Amino acid sequence: MAYTATKPASYSIYTIVAFTLLALGLLRAAVLVVHEPVLGYGDQQDMHRTADCIGLQAIADAPRAGETFRPHPEYHTAGVKWSGCYPSSSVVFAAPVVIAYAIASIASSEPEILIPLKAFGLFNLLLFGLLGIAIAVSLRPYPVAQVAHAALFFLLIADPVATLWFNTLYTEPSALLGAYGAAGMILVIVLAGGQGRWQWWVLAASLVSLGLAREQFGYLPLALAALAWPALRLRSRRRASVMVAVGAFVAIAQIALAPLRPEYISPINRVNAYLGVILSASQDEPATLEHLGLPSRCAAMSGATWWLRRGEKLETACPEVLDLSPFAFARLIPTEPLTLLRAATRVLPTTQAIVPGYLGISSEGPILTVSDLPPRAMSFVALLSSTSSMVFATIYMTLLIAFPLSLAWLLWTVKSEPDLAALPTVFVLWARWRRWPRSCCCRSWSGSSRATCCAGAWRSPRHSAWRCSPRAGSCGRDSSRWRSACSKR
Repeated sequence: MAYTATKPASYSIYTIVAFTLLALGLLRAAVLVVHEPVLGYGDQQDMHRTADCIGLQAIADAPRAGETFRPHPEYHTAGVKWSGCYPSSSVVFAAPVVIAYAIASIASSEPEILIPLKAFGLFNLLLFGLLGIAIAVSLRPYPVAQVAHAALFFLLIADPVATLWFNTLYTEPSALLGAYGAAGMILVIVLAGGQGRWQWWVLAASLVSLGLAREQFGYLPLALAALAWPALRLRSRRRASVMVAVGAFVAIAQIALAPLRPEYISPINRVNAYLGVILSASQDEPATLEHLGLPSRCAAMSGATWWLRRGEKLETACPEVLDLSPFAFARLIPTEPLTLLRAATRVLPTTQAIVPGYLGISSEGPILTVSDLPPRAMSFVALLSSTSSMVFATIYMTLLIAFPLSLAWLLWTVKSEPDLAALPTVFVLWARWRRWPRSCCCRSWSGSSRATCCAGAWRSPRHSAWRCSPRAGSCGRDSSRWRSACSKR
């Protein structure tokens, strides 16, 4: 049986292959992180949400109109700015770097502290490396799982599309670290039985990192812990319940942190979700507005976004949308399920293009986007993103339909074949992660989501405006399809 513990010596070749892949993955990531000039996703005036929390400011020239956003290679201390601070787990991971440089500068006569962007990239690489090694060591008695984990680390975690986030102050590194740690530790605990408390502690920390990375991920740790609970309870019912409690705590913490975030975050989310996506997908707008509790005059802004308002003033046309709850869409489930289904199918293509093609990835030089990297840095993730929309949609909908069946498979396995519970558990977690909304309607078109909105631009049957990022240069220069979409706005 593939998942039965066996003496590591009997599978020394598997261990060699696994740690070789892991080492190559770390080397692959390190080459990009330490590259000169700096390689990382460009700052589109969003990194300040983390930088303001830790008192940093980019040293950069004023941006020119139409210029691709590039990363800033160096930051300096400028004092904490609470008005622009976005509390998140990314702030927690960035703070040790700032503290280390602050301590090192005590003996310096410079009035301000200079911190290279690479310092944050190296710290992120260190965290991912330690987590990868911890998972690999824990899986040594399970050679097949060990090799599979190492291969996934090399192909996904060490992929340039993921590694380029390391040299940034975006929230993506902490979210990716949390997702990787949660999935990896759940696998380790289900297989190895959680032989040490540290595995449960790492799982809890990963759930916190994931859930606090961004407002839209606040409920994901609770969902993942609840889905994994049937398998985790076979190892420790009490600790499995604690993981569910951690997920609930993260969800509550996100609600508590809402007043501390910049005031413009929630309004952008509401307008883009309810007016830009849901209302434009309705075939009976007056009824949809009534069910959402909005006045009929809001119909004038159907299909509008925070930046593209179709010539209307939000303050007079539909200010009530700003007061809607993030869960107001649930009112449409019993009355207009097809409206929600159409909205979901329209934003489905935006989840495919996960490569931020409109962001520059080099602080200077000819390298602009991921496609400009040399062939030896070929991105497996970018290759998957280039598949046809029909193939992607088919796979996505298959996972959507298969999720209840895979959940039933997990429950049956836990009851009848507990030693094999790891396989359905991983599949259920992966399917649930793929189904989690990461599109424009729930990520406020900030960070990498602006790329997905641009790449997945669609035409509404009744509105000719293309849904595309309105900012200059937001559509990647490396993609004629994106340029074409933007030109039709």
